Amino acid sequence: MSAAEVLQPLQTLKSTATSVNALIVTRDGQQLISGSADGTIQRWDLTTGELTDTWTGHTSAINALQVSPNNQLLASASADKTIRLWSLDTGKVRHVLKGHSSFINAIRFSPDGERLISGSADTTIRLWDTETGTLQQTLSAHTSYVNDLTISSDGNLIISASADRSVKFWDIRTGELLLDSTGYTNHIDHFVVHPQGLIITASTDSPDIEIWRL
Repeated sequence: MSAAEVLQPLQTLKSTATSVNALIVTRDGQQLISGSADGTIQRWDLTTGELTDTWTGHTSAINALQVSPNNQLLASASADKTIRLWSLDTGKVRHVLKGHSSFINAIRFSPDGERLISGSADTTIRLWDTETGTLQQTLSAHTSYVNDLTISSDGNLIISASADRSVKFWDIRTGELLLDSTGYTNHIDHFVVHPQGLIITASTDSPDIEIWRL
């Protein structure tokens, strides 16, 4: 590809919903799922470009989508303070997870799919049982919005980033705060953890991407 080459879309998927806030591809790579500002979720066949399903239920914007490791569940997190767990086979809602007191910014499935972790503007992180839909644990240490989170590949750690300019490491089994990494320049909207012990952060406060060593 030359530097001057202009890429053209292979397909344009026409949506009947409002602006798209979140996208996720299913584990088999066959379907695309979108979440919109009006709370609508839509599923697309990536082979044909056909819109196959439209799901409603959320009453405000979809902020995040995740597909379970076994490709059976879709989790949708919304500004309506709820998370919905949907069956990808039937399109039916299995559970509505309620407990957060403000909009939800980030969700992740544990590697075994048995838990869903959520981070919210209410400053908390919550752990949910995906089979029963029950709240297992609430983690509280951040002092501002939880904007992003991830789970370590071995499933033992939750790592969360916040508008309070900190990244925190938690024991997923006990909920214990193991490491509180503070002093970041800006509030953190997104981050990735590098295998060599680096944290790479991005913020809407700045055009810069910063790399930090733990």
